[in-house]
Amino acid sequence: MEFKYLCRSKEGQVQRGSIDSPSRREAIVALQNKGLIILELAEVGGGSALSQPITLFRRVKPKEMVAFSRQLSTLFAAKISLLESLRALARQSSNKYFTEVLF
Repeated sequence: MEFKYLCRSKEGQVQRGSIDSPSRREAIVALQNKGLIILELAEVGGGSALSQPITLFRRVKPKEMVAFSRQLSTLFAAKISLLESLRALARQSSNKYFTEVLF
């Protein structure tokens, strides 16, 4: 799959481009390994509308959001970075859609 990205380097320069990767997660890792901070990442040409998954009933329940907020607050209080906190919470989530949103 091909992904378009908008990133910022450690020096503050904005970079646009595209990257070929088997998955969104691997594209994120590849860009982060280059020392880039990802601002936007979107899949190019997702195929036909019929091949896209139906997302009508996918959601995050309010109860899950409350638990997520409390856990994130606890991790911030422990001085864990935002990125590491989101990764940890995504790994712990049983809701696959919520995990995709967090990554």
